[in-house]
Amino acid sequence: MTTSAVGRPRVPHFWPTLPEVASALLSLLPKRYRALFTPYAIPCEGAIVSGILQALLSFSILFRDYHAFVDLRMAQLPTDLLLKIAEKGGNPAIAAFGPMFIIEYLFRITTILFFSG
Repeated sequence: MTTSAVGRPRVPHFWPTLPEVASALLSLLPKRYRALFTPYAIPCEGAIVSGILQALLSFSILFRDYHAFVDLRMAQLPTDLLLKIAEKGGNPAIAAFGPMFIIEYLFRITTILFFSG
């Protein structure tokens, strides 16, 4: 463990400092516009933080309506079909609909994005 100038041990912190936040925001800009704000290169840490935040935001936007979609799809399935599946396979058989609904939901989103308009 390293020590500070006054001899106290430094405690690692997990909160981003101002240069890391600024580099995360600057990494969103194209290189030619970044030069207007700073002549220096963007540190890797800021670009990584920016990428993680962008991924979390896009996943949250993508799956914000997934629960309502699954409820609607489960309501469309016939009740007698679900009962027969539950009698033969139990809960794992019903849970097997989950991955199928995820695939259907992802194709539904891409279909809306690519063919709307």
